[in-house]
Amino acid sequence: MSELKGICVPICTPFKENGAVLDEGALGANIDSLIDAGIHIIAVNGGTGEFPFLTEKEKRRIAEIAGKRIGGRAKLIVQTSALRTEDAIDNSKHAEGAGADALLVLPPFFEGPGEAESAIIMSRFPRP
Repeated sequence: MSELKGICVPICTPFKENGAVLDEGALGANIDSLIDAGIHIIAVNGGTGEFPFLTEKEKRRIAEIAGKRIGGRAKLIVQTSALRTEDAIDNSKHAEGAGADALLVLPPFFEGPGEAESAIIMSRFPRP
């Protein structure tokens, strides 16, 4: 079992200017700069703010890049949550193979209703 000890930094995923393509070079450079600064643990794929907006392919590629770039110089935590349990399991297995020392798995959640749907719900169940 890997011991997680020290300073942990959850990093944001860099994208190229149009926001549609992962910037692999910037991701690697960011990881290197954090390790050079003395960071002990790097967490990738976001927590509650980033991961819903990454594709499964992007999440897996980020884990691969991070695992390879870190190369044992620090610990790696990979966030592997998904809307479907099966996807979370597959993401977790992939993260392990990519070199993750630990996983961050959030409990299942749902995408809440939008403004229009909320108005309909509130009209059917008005508050006293």
